[in-house]
Amino acid sequence: MCVQYQVSGLENRRDYELCRVNVTDRDDPGTGNWEARYAIARSDASGHFAVHTDPATNQGVVTVVKPLDFESQSEHTLVLTVANRNPLSPKAPRVPVSSATVVVTVVNENEAPRFREDPIHVLVPEYDIIKDPERWLDINKLTGDIIARRPFNIRSPHLRSGVYTAVVRATDAGGMATSATLLITLKETNDYAPQLVPLRGTVCRTGYHPDSALLLTALDEDLAPHADPFTFELPHEMALNWTLVPVNSELLNDLSLYCLTPTCSLMTCLCTV
Repeated sequence: MCVQYQVSGLENRRDYELCRVNVTDRDDPGTGNWEARYAIARSDASGHFAVHTDPATNQGVVTVVKPLDFESQSEHTLVLTVANRNPLSPKAPRVPVSSATVVVTVVNENEAPRFREDPIHVLVPEYDIIKDPERWLDINKLTGDIIARRPFNIRSPHLRSGVYTAVVRATDAGGMATSATLLITLKETNDYAPQLVPLRGTVCRTGYHPDSALLLTALDEDLAPHADPFTFELPHEMALNWTLVPVNSELLNDLSLYCLTPTCSLMTCLCTV
């Protein structure tokens, strides 16, 4: 016959009585034939529990000798067996070994967080940049995080089709290294306004030069799509005396300026992208 006990055990404590199991023996109390000896037959591989006999009551006393941990195991099932201190008489009836099952439910307690290991040993690779011709980049040698140490310049001769190439290397504690290519694509922005060329000129309309004109164009330090083609126009106050005419359809940014009055004048005009 197997008897089952349901008990609760507190975690993080040791050397306390968990429960008692009872046994019945019709031999004379206090003799070796009556005294019971208990054992944990199975299900305590981690050694959390122990059992001994109370000599006064002959009960089996189950104790916790190693702290329980709810997070690692919330329930334990113990199987206890019992026998007399003295061997049974050959005349005694043969019966199965008596056993009892003790199901221990671990009570969860609010615990402070703890590290799984202390000290914590970490091996990290060391990072460095082995190719950065413009010295634009900086790298955190422990984390590998890359930052720009100064502004990028899209007009750098080290760019190919707007892409800057750098090489990063990682080296482990054993000296083994590997590298990877870092491709940085620079996006052109509209940083510069176009400038008229020339900035100053004189056009005189005379009988000898009835068609005198000044050829204008514009320059822009930006790259496509923030450069040419340009749009030219005159300020409103100059539109009565001056005219802008494209030289031809292929060079829309090259314009002739015709003087509509027989005067010599300092010329200005607007050029916008």
